[in-house]
Amino acid sequence: MGVRLRFDTSGPALPDSLKGDHMAESIWAGTFDFLKFYAWCEAHEDDAPWSLKAAAFDWDRELAAEMDRATFGMKFTAITALRDMGMDVGQILRWQSLYALGRMRVEFGRDGFWNPIDVGGAPALILPVLDGPMLVDMVAFSPLSPDQWYLRRGDGRVLGSGTGQADWETGVEDIPIFATPFDWMMAGGEGICILTWDERAIRDLMFLGGKVRLMADSHELREHIEQQIKAVPVLPEVGVQTAHIMTLEAAE
Repeated sequence: MGVRLRFDTSGPALPDSLKGDHMAESIWAGTFDFLKFYAWCEAHEDDAPWSLKAAAFDWDRELAAEMDRATFGMKFTAITALRDMGMDVGQILRWQSLYALGRMRVEFGRDGFWNPIDVGGAPALILPVLDGPMLVDMVAFSPLSPDQWYLRRGDGRVLGSGTGQADWETGVEDIPIFATPFDWMMAGGEGICILTWDERAIRDLMFLGGKVRLMADSHELREHIEQQIKAVPVLPEVGVQTAHIMTLEAAE
């Protein structure tokens, strides 16, 4: 007698952050069971709400819910403000459809992190930070102070790493690199932006090897990158224990 796998056909409950969103509710109700829901999320990896993907792929649901809330918080005034700054309206709407651009009121901390806040705070633009397709962090900044940005968790190092990795695999040699998340966003999200200059980020850049050329958007950024790379600790030399070799030779 064969073993029959049994699944909960009701699936997980619709995340509170998506209740009231007719598209999300219809997708959730129309999948009928969790396997179909999972398959739908795989097929719509780029344009599904983060909360749906988090439920299907067991990602951080709290982080996903916050990113969805930020996406739904993009008001018409924020869109027109970005348009007035030079961002193409079609690009803004495309990012909205991909759940890749949001807005919410936040509190910026002195430690480099931000927290959502309902009353007070300051309006900020929110961008998802990915590791492959997975949402791992969110970066927040004010367009009025684009040189300062803050992370939600501290796990995100690079904006655009998913796109960049795809470019590296297909042999693209020149990859744009931008000084700030705002500059990266205004350029359409092409290339990368280093969010945290630490040894891990430098290793990510060095992993590219000599076949890839990073195209900085300014001379200042180029100099900064070169200084960061030079600051990486030098690897130790590797030698051989002479006494150990002599012992082995004597045994032979």
